[in-house]
Amino acid sequence: MSEEASIVDLSREFAQLAEKLVGRESFAYETAKLPKVRGMSYRTPTELPVPIYSRETIMDLANIGAGLAEASGQKDEVNKFRAIGTSATQTITEEQLLSRYADYYDALTGMATASAIMEDAAREIESVLQATEVDQEPIKRIENLLERVKSTVSDAFGRVLGLFKEAYHALGRFYESVLELLASVRTKARGLIASALHKIFQQLSALAARIVSTFFGWIALVRRIADEKGFSIGKITVTIEAFEINRSTILGHIIPIPKISTPSVSMEFTPKPTQSP
Repeated sequence: MSEEASIVDLSREFAQLAEKLVGRESFAYETAKLPKVRGMSYRTPTELPVPIYSRETIMDLANIGAGLAEASGQKDEVNKFRAIGTSATQTITEEQLLSRYADYYDALTGMATASAIMEDAAREIESVLQATEVDQEPIKRIENLLERVKSTVSDAFGRVLGLFKEAYHALGRFYESVLELLASVRTKARGLIASALHKIFQQLSALAARIVSTFFGWIALVRRIADEKGFSIGKITVTIEAFEINRSTILGHIIPIPKISTPSVSMEFTPKPTQSP
């Protein structure tokens, strides 16, 4: 079996198991709606709408899937995800093993961007409420900003979790909070707006922390596989600055606004011994 055929079969097996875990009714994996994850291709050499994942992406997502299955008491699925992850690492290279770091970095950068856009939206909302005349143009700008916040957070989670982002109900609650804020802006309910802003910034911080937690799970997985395969990866040091909280006064209320930081990773490599001729 060729490498391409092997990875297509592995991708199909993973996609079907992942859909089952998150409760989708059909295994018709729609390529047009796939979350953007590095290492995923939208082409397929077969007639089936199956995404082609890279080995390092399957390795990481299968590990996440095993954790979700274990948390929900689905022991058979835990073993299936672990088997898929093991298969994905059979021919993985050291370079491939480390390539998922870019996804985690991009995801946390996205969360930092979402927080900054949300702060802009809060300032825009304050200006609207202070205006004496009703103007729909600022409302449209706020709608666009809030939509950007939602899509940026969704893309960040999709980049790290792929389909599994549907299993994190906190993400759905965040979307609901953004919609509630927009409804309050349209009715100029000042008290509700201040409360909604406070909740949204809290949720942004918690969602970013979830990505950080998943990132540390990936680091542990990389460390284990590197040891098993005798790769030259030695010490791995991860530094993530504590999220800074800026307190801004908006609508007369003090709103904590998180400044989300990205991780810094340093690695030490141990030269492999040269083989004597």
